[in-house]
Amino acid sequence: MAKNYFEVLGLSKDAKTRDIKTAYRKLAGKYHPDKLINLDSDEQKKSEEKFKEIKEAYEALDNPKSRQEYIESQFTTTNDPRKVVHAFWENSLN
Repeated sequence: MAKNYFEVLGLSKDAKTRDIKTAYRKLAGKYHPDKLINLDSDEQKKSEEKFKEIKEAYEALDNPKSRQEYIESQFTTTNDPRKVVHAFWENSLN
């Protein structure tokens, strides 16, 4: 199953663009590789992976078009076209 990018950023699925940006900046600052100098190699590797996951989530959700594509892809895995249409209209209102 695909990652839930909203959970990665600690947000609800109805988060606005500014909320996404704020959450990204907070988490990226916490896990950025340049700030991990004092960690041992295992902790540093885990933090770098977390940073990559946070960046991936932000890139998928920050742009309204890519966010819509992500949301639609989440619903198409259920093979229920009604959910895809619902997700499209629900998020086009935001």
